[in-house]
Amino acid sequence: MAYPDEEYQEVIKHHIERRLEKTIVQFLESLREFARNMKCQVGTLEDRTDDEYQWSFIVHTTEVPAEEVGQWHITDLGVDFIVRESLVHDGTHDGINFELSFQGDGGKTFGRIAPYNYTPNVWVPLNGDKAMKERLQLIINEAEYALEQCVEEQQAEHEKDIDNGLYGDDLMQEDTSYENQ
Repeated sequence: MAYPDEEYQEVIKHHIERRLEKTIVQFLESLREFARNMKCQVGTLEDRTDDEYQWSFIVHTTEVPAEEVGQWHITDLGVDFIVRESLVHDGTHDGINFELSFQGDGGKTFGRIAPYNYTPNVWVPLNGDKAMKERLQLIINEAEYALEQCVEEQQAEHEKDIDNGLYGDDLMQEDTSYENQ
């Protein structure tokens, strides 16, 4: 069935908001809980929907003051779940795909799950409810392991940076050396 673009956007909206959003949010809440069980502090789940549906939260891989939980720090991981749309990426009405990514400071990608990306099967047709749930399940099945690996990698990089003297407590102190001159 061929759709005009506006009608197609409404079909996508219907599928996401009525059929998938609750499952996606529950999954992300459980992933936030998994991060807390790893002894990480975790920011609030935020809806960042713009051109595409997106939800995000921050995982603090090192301890931060309680009042700063949810604010970005250089050692954090941003966890983003995005519903990719074929209309946005290919200009077609072929469907949607899901992506879970783990980003560090400066946009460094620590991990990404995007089933069938760059293959002919990347898009799940909007009339394929079972196929959409199966595709989403591929991400859910791998998410905890991926998060754990990315947190460990970010923590290792942080330790390496400290060992190399890139930052540490001495950089947090006010420089008063000019006062003695």
